[in-house]
Parts: sequence; C-alpha cells; structure tokens
Amino acid sequence: MKKGILYAGLVLVLAVALVGCASPTNTSDAMQRTITVTGTGEASANPDVAYLYLGVESVDPDVSVAFADNTTRMNAVYQVLQDAGIAEDDLQTSTYSVSREGNSTYRATTVDDEASTEANFYVTNIVQVTVRDVASVGDLITKAFEAGANSVQSVSFAVEDTTALETQARTNALADAQARAEQIASEMGVTLGNVQSVSDSSYVPYETSASYALGGGGASVSSGQYDVSVQAYVVYEIAD
Repeated sequence: MKKGILYAGLVLVLAVALVGCASPTNTSDAMQRTITVTGTGEASANPDVAYLYLGVESVDPDVSVAFADNTTRMNAVYQVLQDAGIAEDDLQTSTYSVSREGNSTYRATTVDDEASTEANFYVTNIVQVTVRDVASVGDLITKAFEAGANSVQSVSFAVEDTTALETQARTNALADAQARAEQIASEMGVTLGNVQSVSDSSYVPYETSASYALGGGGASVSSGQYDVSVQAYVVYEIAD
C-alpha cells in the first residue's frame, strides 16, 4: 500500500515538472525593441494684440491733494484712450493703491488729516489696456503721457488665437521626430517599424515683453515676433 502511494506521488511530481518544462518563458524574447525620440517644432507670427499697463502716480503730503491730482490726470488718460478707439471692455484697472511713505496701505476713513503733513502719500492708479491696433502702441503711450500719465509698468505683445500656430508647430515637431528616428535606425542598421505611442507638450506664452523707450520724439516700441513651440514624444517599433 505504501509503495502504491509512493509511486503515485512520484508520478505527480514528474507530471508537474514536465508541465513546467513544456512552456519556458524567455523574458528577453518577450521584450519589444523600440526607438524613442523627442521632436521639436516651432512656429512664429507677428503679434496682433498688445497689452499696456500704464497710469498715474500722484505724491503729496496732503492725501486729498494726491487723490484729486490722480483723479484729474487719470480721467484725462482715459479720455485719450477712448478717443483712440479703445473699447470699454479693453480697459481694466489692474492696480489702485494708496500708501503713506514708510507705512502700510493707507485707509482714507481712518487717517488723521494733521498727520498727512508729516509724510508723503502715494496714490497709484494703473490700467491694463488691450490694444488691437499694434502699430498704434507707441503713439498711444505718447498721448497718454501728454495727458498726464507718468508710469508705464509694462508693454507686451501676443497672438490672440494661437490655434494655427500650435498646429504648425506640432506638424514640425512630428516631422522632426520622424527624421530623428529614421537617422537612429539607419545608424543602428535596423528597420523602423510602426508608431507605438505618441504624445506632445506645448509652450504657448501668454504674451511677450517688448522693448520701448520714451524720448523727445515720443515712445518707440518694438513688438518683435511671437513664438510657439511644441515637443512631440514618439515611440517606434523596430521592425527587424
């Protein structure tokens, strides 16, 4: 009886061993050979919109005088912008602050008038202006300063709808990736196969800073080019 049980156990062990040998796993054969590349593409265009941040800073020991000066001059600046055809929707206050020299932000409802003679008050009003006629930016800055503006915080340019630029940049990135993969395959002596995966990422600046100068002849502004870049990440199969 014991011999029968022993033989049966040996047969079972042998059967398991044979099953294991019948389907060996070769991890190196299972690994798929691929070529991974990164392609870069760019596209450029002339800006079709400009963003100005300009306004008035008024300084006076008397806060009421500073307020009045700032309001008068800023109203004149708004009039210039409206006369130039800037739509109401393209004007937005970006900064309005009142501060006392050496102290934190001033609250008009709590200040003692007598204290205002001891230090200067600063009233700052900056408006963001969206200019859709980019060629008029320099002239607009000049007229704003003539009307009473005394601060230009920044001038920048952009392309309002970047869809076409992104499409062109992506096409260029994919072509660059293809060329890189073909070169690698040729150098390695293999044949490039099908695409296994592809993804991309884009760099689309909100706006680009511009150089400008204020001289005796008015403001001179250079818009430059607006650039969009795309990177494409592609994995190719090696066919042989």
